Amino acid sequence: LEQKAQAVKSTALAHLFLLNNAQFVLRAVQRSDLARLVGEPWLTRQAAYVRQRLSDFFEAAWKPIVLTLTAAPGAKVAETCRSLNAALEGVQRAHGAWAVADPEVREALRQRVRQKLLPPYAKFQEQVSVGAKARPLKFTPEALERVISQELYE
Repeated sequence: LEQKAQAVKSTALAHLFLLNNAQFVLRAVQRSDLARLVGEPWLTRQAAYVRQRLSDFFEAAWKPIVLTLTAAPGAKVAETCRSLNAALEGVQRAHGAWAVADPEVREALRQRVRQKLLPPYAKFQEQVSVGAKARPLKFTPEALERVISQELYE
């Protein structure tokens, strides 16, 4: 699976591929007689591998956006808003076509994105929406939360 993932051009999508497949293998083994055969240590390692793939996916797909939001505000606010809008629209488009098959993993992924992205996004929006030099952001925090919760990874 690792070799197949390397063939994928998008690092985030490669991590999502590994996440989906690792979770599938874990669930398949848990639901079969193989669970007794492989033992609890293997199941624990596989669950940790799934968690790591989820973290790797977040780091590849979302961390650059979070870092943009948490960077010190400077004179390039308009440029930051434009690039942030473009990045979020790109994520909405691409990730809207990506699927996470397991409902528990899908919700865990969405929860991680909500926890790590929405607070700095709301703070950033508040900062750039004040005063005469207010900059438009395409998404309100509520709209972004709706996109994450309803449109991504179905």
